[in-house]
Amino acid sequence: MSAPLKTLLAVTCLVIVAAALQQAREIVVPFLLAVFIAIACEPPMKWLRGRGFPNLLALATVIASLIAAGIGFAALIGASVTGFRQTMPTYYEQLREHVGHVGQWLAQHGWIEVDAGLSSYLDPSFFLNLVADLLSGFGALLTNALLILLAVVFILLEALELPQKIQRAFKNSDSGFDLSQFTDSVNRYLATKTLTSLLTGVLVAGWLALLGLDHAILWGLVAFLLNYIPNVGSILAAIPAVLLAWLQLGPAMMVPVILGYVVINTVVGQILEAHLMGRRLGLSVLVVFLSLVFWGWLLGPVGMLLSIPLTVIIKLGLESSPNTRSAAILLGPAKEPDSRA
Repeated sequence: MSAPLKTLLAVTCLVIVAAALQQAREIVVPFLLAVFIAIACEPPMKWLRGRGFPNLLALATVIASLIAAGIGFAALIGASVTGFRQTMPTYYEQLREHVGHVGQWLAQHGWIEVDAGLSSYLDPSFFLNLVADLLSGFGALLTNALLILLAVVFILLEALELPQKIQRAFKNSDSGFDLSQFTDSVNRYLATKTLTSLLTGVLVAGWLALLGLDHAILWGLVAFLLNYIPNVGSILAAIPAVLLAWLQLGPAMMVPVILGYVVINTVVGQILEAHLMGRRLGLSVLVVFLSLVFWGWLLGPVGMLLSIPLTVIIKLGLESSPNTRSAAILLGPAKEPDSRA
């Protein structure tokens, strides 16, 4: 079979698989989330087994901790969404009033037509609705909590023997795929990204609460979730909080809110995270954008949050084999990888 025909066949198969996944997203999304949770839980299990815990006791300890964290996370999402939706009508009225004043000022200076409202050019309430829809989507996903939990349990049980199975299955393969390097890199990425996202969310919530902004915990939760999306995520997370600061505290308070986001994302995202991960796990800006569009179309709002982790895992898989390493380089930034990675 010629090379162009092989390429055409591969692309056709990918399109068919993507269409099938898009139709089965209600099943695929919980399973993917279970896989991510299981990968994040594997290092604590290894640590417990290294301290002499039997496998089942280590698994039970990790699952109990996971259930407690899940209940707390679900309660936090529920309370945040409920409180935010209750105050949404008030924010809408304030937005219309403020946008009307801004529109009058722009009309007086000839920037827009006198009879055209600024809302015909821009609808700031879009970002408030985006926050509510995003958290509602996660809340709906938590209704599959039992399915996700069972999947995590079975994945962790299988993970004890899976590396040996794969090594035996592919011991005669000449692909050069390094399974241990791949799994270690995925564990490192997810653990580091989760910790830095959690730190970002806590710092954002603390700073906004110090400034007296309403729903500070909600904005910290949004910052935690959107921090999985590099560059774009931090901007999207800041817009609703900045808008609310304008409505609640006045235009002057928008400045400390913006500065807080800039400082936190610079220190945690650009310095701490880059130091822990290294540049090898980076993606080009174009790949980040295309990942958001593709995974968002494929898996919905949750897919947008998982888009970068999924793409990074694909990149790590490509890097683990000499035959596909060139494709991994195309997904990464132009700068050479950091030697620390």
